[in-house]
Amino acid sequence: MYSIDLSGKVALLANVANKRSIAWAIAQRLQEAGARLALSHLNEREEEAVRKLVEENGWTNVRHFQCDASVDASVDALFTSLTETFSRIDA
Repeated sequence: MYSIDLSGKVALLANVANKRSIAWAIAQRLQEAGARLALSHLNEREEEAVRKLVEENGWTNVRHFQCDASVDASVDALFTSLTETFSRIDA
């Protein structure tokens, strides 16, 4: 096994829905590597479920955003929010 140091990096993961989603597994690996996470969710229900997972794991460097990728205005709003929140997105 190898290790990666992503300290100081910001990673956006889209469509994190629950603990069974592939995006959640990726979020766990990125968190272990030290990345700051921006998680997007389709709706409030999914966001609430993932917030609980984040809290259960004791993660503190996570921000949540709602985004419906099938709606251009929602994607635009996501990137506006990301720009206002972070100086850059690395991954």
